[in-house]
Amino acid sequence: MSKSRFNHFLLTASIIIKLLLIPFVSFAEEHSSVSNFSQLITTPGLVSKAWEEQPVRLLSSYEVSVRDLKASLAELPVLAETPTQGLLVDLVKSMDKAYKKGNINIQVLPFRRSIRDVVQGRADFHLPILKNPDVSKNSLPYIHSTVTIFHVIFALYTHRDHPVELDDLGKPDIWIETDSAHTELFTFPIHPSPSLENSLRKLEVRRIDGFIFAAKESDALIQRLKLKNVESRLYKKFEVKIALARGNKSILIDSVLTKIFQAIHNSGDYRRIMGNLNRFYETWTPTKTDF
Repeated sequence: MSKSRFNHFLLTASIIIKLLLIPFVSFAEEHSSVSNFSQLITTPGLVSKAWEEQPVRLLSSYEVSVRDLKASLAELPVLAETPTQGLLVDLVKSMDKAYKKGNINIQVLPFRRSIRDVVQGRADFHLPILKNPDVSKNSLPYIHSTVTIFHVIFALYTHRDHPVELDDLGKPDIWIETDSAHTELFTFPIHPSPSLENSLRKLEVRRIDGFIFAAKESDALIQRLKLKNVESRLYKKFEVKIALARGNKSILIDSVLTKIFQAIHNSGDYRRIMGNLNRFYETWTPTKTDF
């Protein structure tokens, strides 16, 4: 080995050793009973205790670097129509107000792009995301937040002259559509739709047999479009969560989001913003056709 390579090796080794000693030195500085480094490494139990505290210390130091957060919202009727309009937009604005370490910036994108931005690290979290108990969490490219934003009812919409039973779902002669970003929620073949409005319009004239999606958004479209031939029934109820990328950073962000939600619950902002939506789903009944 040449002298220059040997010197480079010694420099690299010294840096690694210093990094490894950080938890011990910091631990010793914080504990008055530990007078010097030699006492730390020769006192039974203190070494393991220092290493046990290191993840917490790393998390605390990482938390210092967390300032501004980027929220990516799926473009949905009622919930997030623009970066300034929608129930979830108002909710994130309230979260931003409660977040004292920085700002929470908002973007609104088509559902799949919004999820992709989080998975690829261009945004810190996405909402809303449904938690499907039938899907293994290890199979997903993201993790769910600890907090639950609300509970949503997915309804099966059919034509009043051609009702479809839940037992009919999956039959080869029954054509059912859903939003293209939610096909993985279903255990039977279902056709992706790029437009909720177009699917409901097709259902109105019996070009499809059924449509399954969130009742709030779907009912709002049915009323706005003045559809007379569409009726509904309960399909399933889901928890609505926040999606975060996999990795250590998201563990911290999840903790931050949990604290923020506690704050907006305590302030009354959550009830003020989400109260009507929660009451809608608590009292939801199948749609009527005589609007």
